[in-house]
Amino acid sequence: MHTYTDQRVKEEYWQKGYISIKNLFTKDEVIKIIEECDRLVSQPDLLSQEIPEAATRHDINGKISRDRLDPVIHLSPLFEKISQDKSLKELLEKIFDDEAVLFKAKLIFKPAGTNGYGLHQDYAYYKHTGIPADAMLSVQIAVDSAKAENGALIVYPGLHKSTLPSPGDSPRDVNPSAVSGATQEVIEASPGDILIFHSLTPHFSGANLSQGSRRTLYLTYNAKSYGDFYRSYYGDRLISE
Repeated sequence: MHTYTDQRVKEEYWQKGYISIKNLFTKDEVIKIIEECDRLVSQPDLLSQEIPEAATRHDINGKISRDRLDPVIHLSPLFEKISQDKSLKELLEKIFDDEAVLFKAKLIFKPAGTNGYGLHQDYAYYKHTGIPADAMLSVQIAVDSAKAENGALIVYPGLHKSTLPSPGDSPRDVNPSAVSGATQEVIEASPGDILIFHSLTPHFSGANLSQGSRRTLYLTYNAKSYGDFYRSYYGDRLISE
């Protein structure tokens, strides 16, 4: 893994609400990550249709498919190791000015034809913990290339300062009118690239209209000063899959 010590990481993150870093993981590390994804996908018991609704997604034809493993690190020693990697955590600690503690971890499959996610801020799902929004962030590690065609993340720079209004019928989503006219960026990525983004950074993704998957290892952290919530957040889900 390459290391980043440049002050620009912290400055750009707080200015835009996110930062993309290219080639954080080496080619050899990416190969191991891809092999681990393939190993998990090859286990029929993990991909059974008898799965929680929270782990499914509709495709563009209206069919339900397995979209992710959430949580995932209890199934994968490699992904647990990545989540605690010293170089990655040092990078996050530059942002927090505090140690970074894993809050949640999931592997997104996004198979061909899978729909994307509507406009939202992740903090809507985490605010019940009492952790301040500034003390939470997520890291997306690209396993496959991400681009507009296969449903790459689309983010809004500079709109991570407050909670944006919801449409009313979906309180965890963001009303599109709240970002009307705002600049957006498609986060294109190659395998091994990462995106670090604030818990209030508004984002969405389109459907995967390609012929392949768009897999992403998605790790969320909080500043250690506010406690360790990983086990209480997942509860029985740590042993149910």
